Amino acid sequence: MLFELNLPPCPEANARASHSVWAAAAERHKSAFGKLKLNQRIFLMTASVLFACIVYWISAILYKHQVDFLVPYIGFSYAALLLICNGYWGFHSMKRQILMQRHYRNSCLAPASVFFANNRGFHQMYQNDGYEVRCTWKSVLEIRHHPRTGDIILDMGTSFIVLPPEVFADENEQQKFLKAIRKWQYIAHRESRLK
Repeated sequence: MLFELNLPPCPEANARASHSVWAAAAERHKSAFGKLKLNQRIFLMTASVLFACIVYWISAILYKHQVDFLVPYIGFSYAALLLICNGYWGFHSMKRQILMQRHYRNSCLAPASVFFANNRGFHQMYQNDGYEVRCTWKSVLEIRHHPRTGDIILDMGTSFIVLPPEVFADENEQQKFLKAIRKWQYIAHRESRLK
């Protein structure tokens, strides 16, 4: 069985798929701390450092130390706060940039192409520059069918291919295609595990 689909330039479908893949890759673990926004987390860290400084100040008063006793603790706490906040912000912005760069190419204007699929794999030929993508079903990590938009996304890890619902004649053909490629992917992954 061979599928041949003519894909028009579809930047909006690629942008939707890029967002979908990026959102799935950037999922957060469920925790109470994870539900807070970044500014709330920074405020929480600042409040905890200020609380520690107040505790040091009260202990200095109770044990009749001089106020200079607090200077190293306050300086260390402030430096630790800056390090934690900037490190946390830097990590999240860097992670976001890496994920956005990973899928930037796919959210750009994609030229018209022809997509071929059979049981060995698929390839996509772009019509304007002769660029060609070939892939076996073993290297496809995930096949997604977006329920709201109807897009079929073939995620290969470093890139993905979007097949909008407009390229299929009807819903029946789309479901037939989806069933066939999922079957081919399952067989390819099973054979690679048996080797």
